[in-house]
Amino acid sequence: FYYLKVRFLTLRYHEYSYYLLYLMYKIYKVFMKEKVLRLPVNEWWYGLIKDGKIDFDYREIKPYWTARLENREYDVVEFYHRFKKDIPVMRYKFEKVIIGKIGIYPDDYYIILFSKLDN
Repeated sequence: FYYLKVRFLTLRYHEYSYYLLYLMYKIYKVFMKEKVLRLPVNEWWYGLIKDGKIDFDYREIKPYWTARLENREYDVVEFYHRFKKDIPVMRYKFEKVIIGKIGIYPDDYYIILFSKLDN
């Protein structure tokens, strides 16, 4: 912080506005960053999500997913193909995470709900 204070005091008058814009940009990048949940999917699920046939994804309740999903808020969900890197990433608006059953499976799962982004 001392460096920023000294740097600010040594600026000429016309440099103040540029420096203030730079500081505002840095603060914006740190605090207003978009929170993204990145999820890998296989080709079949990728196609279903892309065609709009499903608006949810589910993950097993394991320590890895518990750390990423419980008590966390996200802005965007990004789905990417697990193996093919040349397929584009799909972005959707994150809605919420609920715990429930899927189909005939007896175990509970994290169900990640999402919707189309408003562009």
